[in-house]
Parts: sequence; structure tokens; C-alpha cells
Amino acid sequence: MTNRSRGFRGVKALVTGCNRGLGLAIARELLARGAAEVIAAVRNPEAAQVAFEADPRVRVLAMDLADRASIERAAGEVEALDLLVNNAATLEVGELLDGDGLARLERELSVNVVGTVAVTRAFLPALARGGRRMLVHINSIAGLCPFDGVPSYAASKAAALSLTEGFRRELARREIPVLSVLPGPLETDMASF
Repeated sequence: MTNRSRGFRGVKALVTGCNRGLGLAIARELLARGAAEVIAAVRNPEAAQVAFEADPRVRVLAMDLADRASIERAAGEVEALDLLVNNAATLEVGELLDGDGLARLERELSVNVVGTVAVTRAFLPALARGGRRMLVHINSIAGLCPFDGVPSYAASKAAALSLTEGFRRELARREIPVLSVLPGPLETDMASF
């Protein structure tokens, strides 16, 4: 067993936002490091099937963070998890005080904050039944220092970062570690604005 695969060998993980970008990269890396199963939570299941080239360790699960009913349905299909990676997010370009800035803010808060809380709550029972049990939130450096043109995204990521800290305190009692990842700008489809 190599160092590359030791940490995730045998892990059952759920990663949100696996249709593309960072979520797809995280899922592929978990597989490369020996994960037993990766549940790829996506809005577009057909595209995900192609992205994972029918790897038998991947189970594609339809889920939209803006649709709480889809989150609850998806959670009902998962018995136990070792790792939950909250990665899915939306990013819209535009100023807050111009045009449809308020509508953009509401959409980003709905997915990046409320959706993340809904996913965490819905899958917490499965995570509690898992063996290794870890929650990872993919936040963003934009939550600490907003970038021009995406103030509503930055605000949503600041709120998500605060929620991560709250989850860390709540889940410490259940001995479930919570990690926050704050990447900077990445070359992904989402960030191509």
C-alpha cells in the first residue's frame, strides 16, 4: 500500500457537486487513493456517469442543493458514510447594488448556505453510522477577502465558513471532526467569468 492510497482506503464518501470542477476532481482523487465507494451527488446524473467512465465504485445520486426534497430523497438512499464533502456551490457575477444583485444574493445564499446546511442535516445520520466519520466543507478564500465582481458569492462563503465553525462545535460532542477548506481562485468552469 502506498502513501497515496493509505488514508482513504476502504472509505465510503459522498461528494456534492461532482458534475465538474473541484467536486469531480475530489471524487476522482478519493478513488485514486483507494476509496471503496464514492457517492457522486449531482444535478445532472447522465453527465456524471460519463465523467466517471462507469467505475463500479461510483454511485451517482441526483441531488440539487436548491431543492430540499431532492436532498431528503437522496439521503434516504444512503445508509452509512465515512466522509461527507460539502462541495457544491453556485457563483454569479455582478454587483450587489446594481441590477438583480439582491436576486443573485438570494440564489447564492439558498445553495451555498441553506443548501449546505440541509445536506449536512440530511446526511448526518448516515455519517454518524459510518466508521471513520468526517465532515469536510469546501468554503472559499473569498469568504475572508471578497474578490471584485462576486460580492454575493463572497458573502455566501463567509456565511458558510461561519456555519462550518458552528458545525465543528456541535459535532465535537458526537466525535465527528469538521474540516474547512478555503481554496483560492481555481481554473474551473464555475470560475470562468
